[in-house]
Amino acid sequence: MRAVIGLIGFATLFLGNLYWWISADPSLRISSITDEKPTLFSSDAIATTFIFVADDCPISNRYSPEIQRLAKLYTALGINFHLVYVKPDITRKEIEKHTGQFFSNISSVLHDPYHDLVNLSEASVTPQAAIFDNKQNLVYSGRIDDRYIDFGKQRPKAQKADLEDALQSLLSDKLPDPKQTSAVGCYIRDLQR
Repeated sequence: MRAVIGLIGFATLFLGNLYWWISADPSLRISSITDEKPTLFSSDAIATTFIFVADDCPISNRYSPEIQRLAKLYTALGINFHLVYVKPDITRKEIEKHTGQFFSNISSVLHDPYHDLVNLSEASVTPQAAIFDNKQNLVYSGRIDDRYIDFGKQRPKAQKADLEDALQSLLSDKLPDPKQTSAVGCYIRDLQR
């Protein structure tokens, strides 16, 4: 009898832990430069766009006007925009200063020191964009446009607006095609664990 009760207790404990492990939503270690807990995905949004940047990446800084234009335009159309700083050791004050200089009209500014969102978004350089649909599926990861051909080589004007094309696809109830493009920028260094 004791063995049966012990076995039932063990099975209950095991199955309870298994259920918790399967249903647990892994917490992303992301912080906002405001004191509030960041809301990464809103159920009201058509999609969510993350733009990965670094304060010391000249390409990120040069894309500032285009990133701000897209954020302003598409936020008004129901697509959320988040600016994500990827350097683990950047301080809140440094983020605030850089945002004030380059990205003053983007209201959601995040810090991803452990690269949880970087990995989820398949980002490898800054600047790079990632779009998730309203079901939190990654539907686009890649460059903002094709202005940069290689590091140090750029066109006077972009010929293909990849991020904007992807956003327009989602507004038309279509999936972006292509789903992934190669971005040119400053490499996101791996987190030392």
